[in-house]
Amino acid sequence: LKLPPAQWEALGGALLDAGGFMQAAWALHAAALLAGDAAGAQARLMEVAAKAGEAGHPKLALKLYQTLLGKYPESAYAQVARAWGAEVGGWDRRGKPDPAAPAGTPDEILSSPSSPTARYLKKIAACA
Repeated sequence: LKLPPAQWEALGGALLDAGGFMQAAWALHAAALLAGDAAGAQARLMEVAAKAGEAGHPKLALKLYQTLLGKYPESAYAQVARAWGAEVGGWDRRGKPDPAAPAGTPDEILSSPSSPTARYLKKIAACA
């Protein structure tokens, strides 16, 4: 499917509004890459991952962060993705599952009011 970046962006926005986080991430990432904006593509993955986490889908958020780490392991966004994965998904500093991680599901960890990630997601949502 060949579409100009603006149409991918519009499609991604509609998918995001409908809760299609994975599809939205793919479309928004493609829009930025087609426009020649690699940093914007990374930002879009981060944005959708944060919205998925905020909407109560931490496993989808983790998957999107893993996607970002796979594509852009040395980016500044990768550091944030690793930190989020360590807190919520029990990852180690490389972005891999850590067998020594504390018990609890991603939902339980995110629901803790002391969670730095929960506070970060609220800040992201307030900016959107």
